[in-house]
Formats: sequence, C-alpha cells, structure tokens
Amino acid sequence: MKGTIRANISNAEQLLIDDWKDYAEHCTMVDLMRNDLSMVRRNVRAESFRYLERINTPSGDLIQTSSRIVGRIDYDYHAHLGDVLYKLVPAGSISGAPKEKTIEIIENIESNSRGNYTSICGIYDGHTLDSGVMIRYIEKKNNELYFRSGGGITAQSNIYNEYQELLETIHIKKGQILNLSYHNVRLNQSRRTLYNCSQDLNLENYIRVPSTFSNENIKCRILFNENIERIEFLRYQAKSIKSLLIVADDEITYHHKFEERSALAVLYNKRSHCDDVLILKEGLITDTYYCNLAFLKMANGSRQKNPY
Repeated sequence: MKGTIRANISNAEQLLIDDWKDYAEHCTMVDLMRNDLSMVRRNVRAESFRYLERINTPSGDLIQTSSRIVGRIDYDYHAHLGDVLYKLVPAGSISGAPKEKTIEIIENIESNSRGNYTSICGIYDGHTLDSGVMIRYIEKKNNELYFRSGGGITAQSNIYNEYQELLETIHIKKGQILNLSYHNVRLNQSRRTLYNCSQDLNLENYIRVPSTFSNENIKCRILFNENIERIEFLRYQAKSIKSLLIVADDEITYHHKFEERSALAVLYNKRSHCDDVLILKEGLITDTYYCNLAFLKMANGSRQKNPY
C-alpha cells in the first residue's frame, strides 16, 4: 500500500493515479517486494498492480493505491516460519529502497527505538499464517499509550503533502487535543508578532478537558495576550463552508465572538445563500462566524499590534 489521498477531495482518484511521485515510489516498493519474496518463494509476480482501495476511518474515507504480489513456496514452510519472516523483515514498504542503506539512515536519525512498531505480527493456526506489519496499533508503556505515525520521504516529496498525510493517519478525537504541536506554534507565533513575547507557552499546561466532555468532540476557545487569559470549551460539530459573503462593520470588536455572539449573529444573518460571512472592519479582513482565519504575512509587510 503506497499513496494516500482524502476521498472527499474533488477528483481524488484521478489525482492519486496521476501523481508521478507516488507512482515512482509505488513502483520502487513493488520491485523491492518482488525481490524480497524471491528469497523465500518461486514464481513471484505482481498479480494486481496499483489498484484503488477505499478505507473507512472515523474522520472520513481515504483512498489508497495498492498492489498484490504473490508466489509459491515448495518446501515445508510450517517448520521454518521464523526463518521465512527473518529473511523478509523489515518490510520494504517501511524501510524504503535500497533497504540496507535506508535502514542505516533510519538508525542514525531516529532518536529512540521503534520497538514493536513496524515489526511483524500475525496469527498461525497450524495450517495458515495471516501476518501484517504493525503500523497502526497502540502500545502501552508505563501506563501511557503511544500511537506512532510516519511516511516515506523521497527527493521529490512535497513537504506539505507528506506532513498532511501523516496528520491524516492520526485522528484521535474524544478527550484528546488534536494537533497540539501545531496549535502551540500558531499561538506562540501570534504572541511574538503581536506582543513581542520571547518566552513560549505550552498549551498542554493550560488545557484541561472537563470530564463532562470526555466522550464528546469539543473545541476550545483561548483568549490570550502575553499570557493565557481564559479558556472556554464548547461542543463541536463540523460544518462544511464552501462560500463566504463579505460584510462590513466598523463597530464590532473581537470579544463579541468569545463572550457574546449576538453582534456576529446579526452579520451572519446577512449571508443570503452563502455558508458564512467574511467580516471587514475599517477595510481590513477580521473574522468569520464559524471559521478561523490565518494569514502568513500581510501584503504590506506591516504588523497589527491589536488586531480585531
């Protein structure tokens, strides 16, 4: 299995099939798998090549490209299962190619041992072995749970796409903070830009999800300046936003959205056939009713000390 895309993206299947980087990576893995299996089997061949599969996940469906590689074993492999598996590990889809060199690189750059992660697990009933690579499992260590994720990086990889694929692999909702490191970066970038703060804050030290929300999907709103002033939790329901209507209000202030939303509701009711409103104040884009807005850089390079 190599190559993944969100199923709800327009023309997702064709985009994945036409991605030449994914195609090249997939071909490399198929060739490596055929070579590995040839060490323990004969008549190895790709029975099905780069077909599409849909995977159902709690956060939405994914589409992936897969290939099926088969071969025959003539000898009594039941008495030599350990030897067969030992020749095949680590799986080429995990190590990359060339296998020996990539394993050396992985050992040099990864800060801790993978342990059981990316190793082999399976069920053997005395007649048939059903095995797989351990990439989506939760490991318990010292009363803490760990879920790992990763992706294959090549010279042609797009950094954003690879990172996004990693995030799509991990999606823990109930009682957990999603993408905490990402939110920490955003918070501290804003504090440095707006308030010239040099000391970073870690949201994990401030956010404590109330027990009443432990089994629900929630969002939290954070009011901050140099410090975290206030945190509020609300039940969360995803909403599709496909169109925005621009509205202007020079009187509205940001605290309305955090503490009292009636002024925003007035503007929201002007949206007509659109899903949400894009609010302008004194000629500047400031906010929407449902969405969060993020700007990498203002057009004139200036910075607002107290944005709305």
